[in-house]
Amino acid sequence: PSYDDHLSTATPTIAERLRDAGYRTMMSGKWHLGERPREWPVARGFDRSFALIPGAMNYYGGESSGSRAPMALDDKRYVPPHEGFFA
Repeated sequence: PSYDDHLSTATPTIAERLRDAGYRTMMSGKWHLGERPREWPVARGFDRSFALIPGAMNYYGGESSGSRAPMALDDKRYVPPHEGFFA
């Protein structure tokens, strides 16, 4: 099936192929290939990751809400500090 907001589990990622060949992999940056934890980079073959889970977002939080886009450090949600993170 075509892309539908996440990677198909039937199609291996390059990280999964590299892991199978004995390599270790890391990634950092925008993921936007699935927002559920089972779709995060470490679930798709990366040994380590620091990822902005959705593709397009406001990195600094909303003016009124103060919320930030979801981030992940490996297999855990990561909440950056509100001050100095992008200094």
